[in-house]
Amino acid sequence: MTHTEHMNEQEFQFAMNGESTVNFGKPTKTITVWSKSEADKSINLPDGVEEWSATGLELFKEWCEDTNTYYYGAPHEDFDFAQAMIEAQQAGATYLYAEDLS
Repeated sequence: MTHTEHMNEQEFQFAMNGESTVNFGKPTKTITVWSKSEADKSINLPDGVEEWSATGLELFKEWCEDTNTYYYGAPHEDFDFAQAMIEAQQAGATYLYAEDLS
């Protein structure tokens, strides 16, 4: 059994594109998937702060805590969206921000 059997194909495709909430797992948990553009707007880094700078990373971690967002990042060859959903559910997150690092 694959992890994606918890979602129907439409839910999976919407979630991959950051366009939907997904009811996932047992018991069912609703997890909203951030798109990159939505997350960037929400994080709203100050001018001059680079995304991967020490300050940027600290602000990102704070944002994840404040918004109850689970971050999942992996290189393309290891990226597994279903695994990201499972980890977000296990973490009790309301939101998921999944990033293919390739």
